[in-house]
Amino acid sequence: MFKEGFNVTLVTSGSKPSFQYAEWILAWQNNRIRLVIVYHPPYSKANPITNSTFLDEFEEDIETVVLCTEPLCIAGDFNLHMDIPSDIYQQRMSNILVTAAHKFPHSCQWSHPGFNCDQSW
Repeated sequence: MFKEGFNVTLVTSGSKPSFQYAEWILAWQNNRIRLVIVYHPPYSKANPITNSTFLDEFEEDIETVVLCTEPLCIAGDFNLHMDIPSDIYQQRMSNILVTAAHKFPHSCQWSHPGFNCDQSW
């Protein structure tokens, strides 16, 4: 990656019961962007945290992040079926983002075609 001219600062990082996150400020020339990276592991015996719990925690945290002054990019592996519009968790995640950011444009790249989706907003 081209590093010259970029200043990258870790704002905060940590974990909640249902996800891990890191929040960064990327600055170059007169530009700044806030990048939030989220990882929500899939439900399993080793990780018995439901998608509902994840969405509750994510919704609570995202409300403070969207108050930042920089343009915001949220990216991560949410392990939600964003490619299935009828999926209740996809609907809730979309509603959280739309509500928090008043119409977040987003793009989707599938990490596992037909299954889960890595997202960036």
